[in-house]
Amino acid sequence: MFQLRCFSVSAFFRYSKAGKKTTSSSKKVATSAGKKAKTSSIVVEKPSPSSPVGENKKKSANHPLLKPFFATFPNFVRDTEKSPETDFRRLQKAEKWEESSDEYKTARRTFLKTLVDETKSPVHKYFFKRHKDFIGYDSDGSPIYQLDRLRALKNWNKKDTLAAFHTFQQSFKLEFKGKVDLFFAKYPDFPYNPRGNPMAEFRRLGEQKGWDLEDINCFGYGIEKKSTAELRLESKAAHTKFLFSFRDEFETMFGADDEDVGTWQNLCVLLGVDPIPESIFVCRRALAPLNVNIYDLVHYVRTGKPFTFFPDLEALREYTIKKELFFPREMAKRGPLKFLLRKILVIKKHRKPAP
Repeated sequence: MFQLRCFSVSAFFRYSKAGKKTTSSSKKVATSAGKKAKTSSIVVEKPSPSSPVGENKKKSANHPLLKPFFATFPNFVRDTEKSPETDFRRLQKAEKWEESSDEYKTARRTFLKTLVDETKSPVHKYFFKRHKDFIGYDSDGSPIYQLDRLRALKNWNKKDTLAAFHTFQQSFKLEFKGKVDLFFAKYPDFPYNPRGNPMAEFRRLGEQKGWDLEDINCFGYGIEKKSTAELRLESKAAHTKFLFSFRDEFETMFGADDEDVGTWQNLCVLLGVDPIPESIFVCRRALAPLNVNIYDLVHYVRTGKPFTFFPDLEALREYTIKKELFFPREMAKRGPLKFLLRKILVIKKHRKPAP
């Protein structure tokens, strides 16, 4: 049996009955700690100073190769807060293309080719190069779900599916090999979507495993309603391991050295600070007012999906609590991770009444 890093062939056949999609395009950023700041492979748009006070502002990826493609349609205006896939679907609607029309097929193939050149994504390349007639490929969707759609479209038998799965596996491993990916690899029966938000994927894993994740917050308090003691221990242990893997991936992306000016300058580049300060002190001072959610920041670097600048701590707190995107402060020991964390939950400890 082939093993797809975090998804087995047997699980794929089970998953093919009910695939799920999540959004985001595929792209990665490499930052280099210990060196002078370098612009990442995702070009970040600077925040607009004219944005109204108190309004959330999106930070999205800039796609220089895709701009000329969309520019060939002068009556269409791109929404830079959306993914390229979403913009293409908007374009299709604006142009009133039927999916069976030659105009749609030509535009779709051009778009997918440009997207492959833009992102250098091995998974995008696999679908476009090996299955050129699969123009319905959703670049925002789960790679596993797209493979299942292709299997249904081609009406593959088991032998054909295994052969395609083996080739797909190689592309998947090339693209998704971070610490978070390695964590989910320990659960081969879980249909992991590497283009989803890491915490959202962990919660899906918990649902599959029967963990009552509502009883596990980032501080470890409030564990009350586990169906069995075994599940209770399993869920808490998995949650802790996930947080460690997320921390390691964050530090790989953004650095962990408090004394390295390059670490802080790279973060300034990503968060749109301009001009880039020359010292650590000035970098930290420029970054201090910015409120972002760290899970969304990692998701952006992994996939290019826009993240939000919140105008104040209260807006960030409201969003974080609503989405349950917590990270424990005691696990953030250094560097940008510790610096970007904000106090979200205030837990009051009540004294027991005197006897």
